Amino acid sequence: MKEGNRVFIAEDEAMVRNLLEDMLADLGHDVRVSAVNIGEAMEVAGTNDFEVAILDIHLNGQPIYPAADILIQRGIPFIFATGGVPDDMPDRFKSAPRVQKPFVEHQLQEALDRVLGG
Repeated sequence: MKEGNRVFIAEDEAMVRNLLEDMLADLGHDVRVSAVNIGEAMEVAGTNDFEVAILDIHLNGQPIYPAADILIQRGIPFIFATGGVPDDMPDRFKSAPRVQKPFVEHQLQEALDRVLGG
């Protein structure tokens, strides 16, 4: 994988988002845009220029799946960020790449390499 991928983050917890942004910067990636609720996430997913997304499965209690569907339609790879697999996860997403919270930098890089073909 090349360095400097443009990344979209959907994460509602500021401390987690800041940690993720710092890790991505340390790994040489560029966080282009972030969203803190499902409305913002859907708008960003459909309109912005980035190469990969990291999506918290639940933003303020709302599932991220509509934004993930937009990314699939656009052909943009994504990774779910989660503390576990929620019971209500649609079958179409159960095999999607995931990183476990709390994040570990090398696991984040491995997940990015997987979805970006690195």
